[in-house]
Amino acid sequence: MANSPIIQSTLSVISGQLCFGSLHNIWFGSSAPSQGLPVAPPQPSGTVKAHSTNYNVAAQKRIRNAFKLVVSETSYTVAWFVAHADIDPRQEVDKILRISVSPYEPDHGSTINNDVTSQAGVFVVNRYDWSYYDKRCFDEIGEGQEEDDDDVLANSNSLGLVDRSIVQEMVQ
Repeated sequence: MANSPIIQSTLSVISGQLCFGSLHNIWFGSSAPSQGLPVAPPQPSGTVKAHSTNYNVAAQKRIRNAFKLVVSETSYTVAWFVAHADIDPRQEVDKILRISVSPYEPDHGSTINNDVTSQAGVFVVNRYDWSYYDKRCFDEIGEGQEEDDDDVLANSNSLGLVDRSIVQEMVQ
């Protein structure tokens, strides 16, 4: 990465836990037992493999910054990563790409959570690990309603990351 990544958002972790996914996944994660790393290996789910998670993960109590991972030739956002605010994001993205790079690369790392990703502090969330693929709490929460152009979590194709201590307040 030639340029420093641009901070897109900041997140305070005060509970020691993060919940992630679409709204109904985050809601489920707020009351599900905490899971450690590595999570269970992915299982076949139709034509893909998906992790069965509790949509929560342990996290150090610190400030984190969120960054887009973009293809330099096209400027398309292909992934997001979150790193501690006191860590150089270029070093963090280098580690992520070394440990869990795109499956389209010839010598890619692991695209699933395992002992290698866990030891490196990389938690992989793939497209089929969240959203409507897991229906727990979907009837209770649904997809939500878009209130303005920036309300991307109202769509079950969107992924959010929230400190567990404020999920109940934020989802409602």
